[in-house]
Amino acid sequence: MNYMQAEFLEEFPTEVDTEVTEIPHYKPESYSSKELAAKFGVTDRTVRNWITELRNEVFYWCPTRLVAGERYSQFCFEQLQRYNEEVRLGKKDFAQFKQEILIEFGQISNHRNVVAIALSKDNREYLATQKVTETKTIVNQSQNKFNSLRQLMRTNLQRQARKDAAEDAGIYVQTYTETLADAMSGVENISSEK
Repeated sequence: MNYMQAEFLEEFPTEVDTEVTEIPHYKPESYSSKELAAKFGVTDRTVRNWITELRNEVFYWCPTRLVAGERYSQFCFEQLQRYNEEVRLGKKDFAQFKQEILIEFGQISNHRNVVAIALSKDNREYLATQKVTETKTIVNQSQNKFNSLRQLMRTNLQRQARKDAAEDAGIYVQTYTETLADAMSGVENISSEK
């Protein structure tokens, strides 16, 4: 054992307290609209209007993240702070602010969708329209596959019908030939008897 270890062990207590101490339960920070209004220097109604706008226009896909029971969550506070710094103080317009958040949280990925969502008045209407378009595309693809299979079945049935007709014709010709051969041999037998 070296000198440092010996010195450390001398300072370490010989008895350890084994009594269980209660650890306070972690409670996430939450705010009332009045508390948020005081933090941002605006009225309670203004804060509620901001939250409504954020919930309906930006966080429509997860509105429950903005609340913590009856109060507003830490996440809500952070987004209001961001809204206040970027939009209210004039650094960005609301559409740009919204676009950045939607990209950040993975709600939109390609440029075409970003523009469409940023310019749309009601994002839910845009998303519903997009879903209807996707559904129509899937239905059209399914109908095309069904029509192709139906045409393939018709073609196969026609081929099978021609094949069956050819086989039937072959059987008919063979039977006719055999019957004709029997008739001819019967005629020969009669002529040879005379």
